Amino acid sequence: MNFLSTGVKEVTRRLRRSKNRLALVTARKSLDRADTALGRHSWRELVGDESEDTRQAFTNLHALSEEVEAAHLRIAELEAEVRAKEADRESARRDHAQAVAAIDEEREPVQERLATLQASLAEHGKILHDQNDRRRALHTAQTALLKRERRARAQNLLLTDWERAERQKESDAERARLTEEAAQLAASRSESVEPMVADELAIKEVKAALVALDTRAQRARADLAARDRDDAVAIAGLHKEIAAIRRQAAHTEDRKEDAYLAIGRRLSAREHAPRGGDEPFASSRRQRQNVERLVGLETYWSEESRNADRQDLRVFHFVVVTVLLVAAIVALLVLRTHRQRDWLPANTVAIVAVDVRGFTDADFTKALQSREPDAWQSVWTGLVRTVAAVPQIDVRRQVARITRALAPADAHGPAVDCLLVEMRATVDMDGLLRAKVAGGGSPFKRREVEGLSMYENPDGAVALAQIGPETLALGSRESVEALIRVRLGLREDLKSDAQFLNEFQRLDNGSAFRLVTYRPRELTALADTVLSPALLEHCDALGLTLDMREPVSAVFVLNASNAREIGQITSQLQAKPDEALQLRSAGPNLFIEPPTVNSHDTQVEWRFRMTAPAAKEFLERLSRLEMANPAANKVARRP
Repeated sequence: MNFLSTGVKEVTRRLRRSKNRLALVTARKSLDRADTALGRHSWRELVGDESEDTRQAFTNLHALSEEVEAAHLRIAELEAEVRAKEADRESARRDHAQAVAAIDEEREPVQERLATLQASLAEHGKILHDQNDRRRALHTAQTALLKRERRARAQNLLLTDWERAERQKESDAERARLTEEAAQLAASRSESVEPMVADELAIKEVKAALVALDTRAQRARADLAARDRDDAVAIAGLHKEIAAIRRQAAHTEDRKEDAYLAIGRRLSAREHAPRGGDEPFASSRRQRQNVERLVGLETYWSEESRNADRQDLRVFHFVVVTVLLVAAIVALLVLRTHRQRDWLPANTVAIVAVDVRGFTDADFTKALQSREPDAWQSVWTGLVRTVAAVPQIDVRRQVARITRALAPADAHGPAVDCLLVEMRATVDMDGLLRAKVAGGGSPFKRREVEGLSMYENPDGAVALAQIGPETLALGSRESVEALIRVRLGLREDLKSDAQFLNEFQRLDNGSAFRLVTYRPRELTALADTVLSPALLEHCDALGLTLDMREPVSAVFVLNASNAREIGQITSQLQAKPDEALQLRSAGPNLFIEPPTVNSHDTQVEWRFRMTAPAAKEFLERLSRLEMANPAANKVARRP
């Protein structure tokens, strides 16, 4: 086993060398920084040095310093120009404020004049309105006078001459009075119209003056905005130029680092520290010693690697590669191993899953068990099915979940009703099978099926086999044999990427009851359907979850192939939800509140909460799901 020791040592050396290389890179950077600091601090010590490297470093340093000084001078000029621009900008703003204030001062008396004219116009208008009212009243009085005269002429034959003369005198006096009032009213109206016309002309002139003032103010604001915008653009350009020069100056300062680094290396090579530079000199020496130490370690480990036995290293590499390949193959096999719920026949029509604890401990089921024990026993027996026929299994205490799969007959065999029973983690599976199922006095007999142990009663109506760490296959002899062959890969199984299994896993949210099928039209071949056949005709996949807490809530997920089918499903569920849910004995009130329907793409989600009678009938129908030919499956139930 020398190759293992050699290989492990070589791996250790390689890891150390990798770590050492990283440390060496960091140490060299630290040495460069220390030499640069030494050169920046004590560069004057080498002013008279005649070496070529030093002269070149000083030449570069001088040229770069001149560039930095020129950049600073240019920055100072630009900053002065920016300050001048800012001062001009502020002055323009003050001038504008003064101009606008002057316009406002001119506007005040004009505005007051306009208010006075408008008040005068309103007053004259009121007088004219009163005169118009009086004019209408005079017209009405004249009309009434004419009507009276016509009536009097009609009655003249019945009156004496003296009466006719008196009436004529009264009419003439009234007409004279109305005519005089009309003349006076016309004179006063003409006197009222003239001031109104004058006021209207004056108002037009005042408004024109106000428009002129507003135009001047707007023009002044526009001029200021244009100038301010131009100044802002110019100032922004100057700031941009200043920023560019500063970046260039910073880059030039960075280029000085190379000259200072060359000077610092020259200084650190001396025996004694320069005047006043003891600390930078000592730091440079420490960093150089650290670099030399790391270089020595790299050389030492490289020499040891070259002296290692090549044959032992080749054997070690071969063994490591072989182990990694085997581990990869094992990991691939583990990852591709089907999960517990995938050990079902590929032609499964529907899957029904019952969470035993979530179902039996729910408020509704407890209330149903206490109020109607016969109905509860019927529902419970239908859901647990063959599991209840195995007295060695305590369903309530030992079973966590019961998964039932309905598979029709095909080329692999007859129709089967498969049951996967997931036991709780506290159950000792070996003790259960050895002591109870296969123990003395038990009617179950053991036999081998494809290398796995299967236990069945004498007539073969009930059989069971362990096909997982905590999973039992239960049912008739044919169904258990089918599940064993699926588990061993001898029969095609339900792949994890199947559409309806994905729907089943999406609904796996801890609910007490779940039903999923990707062939819902075949549900019409099951006893007591819970959805109307007219609705199922439009579905390509169906999922159902039940929450047994009071009130019982249900969620249906219906898939269809196109938007037209989705529209049909949505319209039926919204228009007639009572007819879509085939519950007749529960009465007319099935829902506590109106159901909600949500559709998107090719899926419809239907949520509702049921009344207690509706929930009871719903559970009874779901517990009686059977294949079209129930005789094909020998299912034993507890009486």
